[in-house]
Amino acid sequence: MKSNHTHKKRNSWRRAGRSFTTGDWLRLSALLAAIAALVWAGVAFVAADGGREEASPVVIDRVMTSNPSACYSVHGEYYDWVELRNISGETVSLSGWRLGDTVDQRGAFELGNTALPPGERMIVYCAKAPEGFEGSERFSGFKLSANGEVLALSDGQRRLRQVLEVPSMAAAQVYQRGDDGEYRVVNFTAMAEAGAVELRPPFNPDSVFISELMASNH
Repeated sequence: MKSNHTHKKRNSWRRAGRSFTTGDWLRLSALLAAIAALVWAGVAFVAADGGREEASPVVIDRVMTSNPSACYSVHGEYYDWVELRNISGETVSLSGWRLGDTVDQRGAFELGNTALPPGERMIVYCAKAPEGFEGSERFSGFKLSANGEVLALSDGQRRLRQVLEVPSMAAAQVYQRGDDGEYRVVNFTAMAEAGAVELRPPFNPDSVFISELMASNH
């Protein structure tokens, strides 16, 4: 009797195996992919030590998620923005570096073949590049949420160097990294009025372009 029962169980397993459809495999694959993404995200957040990675020579220095009038682009428009800064003592090549709004870096913006000297900053506007201005300034292609955001910075070897959790902020507030490496929400406009920051990014020679041309004016 025991042998027959075992035989029946094995047959039921085989029947169950034959009923495992393509849809079941797809659902299982999606579940495994989701688990892998969660594991990677957990590892990334741990590696980033709560939003700051001291080992990285370039860090996310400031973030403004709602910019009504605090900092304008070279053509006079106001966009949300992220400011990167080289905190090391050497020039860093940003070739292959990417800034994204997801930990897995899907749709991340490549910073381009640029060398960032020690202490220098780089502004990335978080918006789609306006028509006619592609290449004049850096536009991430993704937008920021004033209700909270996650930003991720990876290097040329696709290593995740920093994950920053940006809190909910009011208009003209900025999430800024202090000299101690800690991030705080500050009023950017008040800082500018006090002379602590500029109301717009420093002059960038790559942002100079011909706006209009008249060959003959009679």
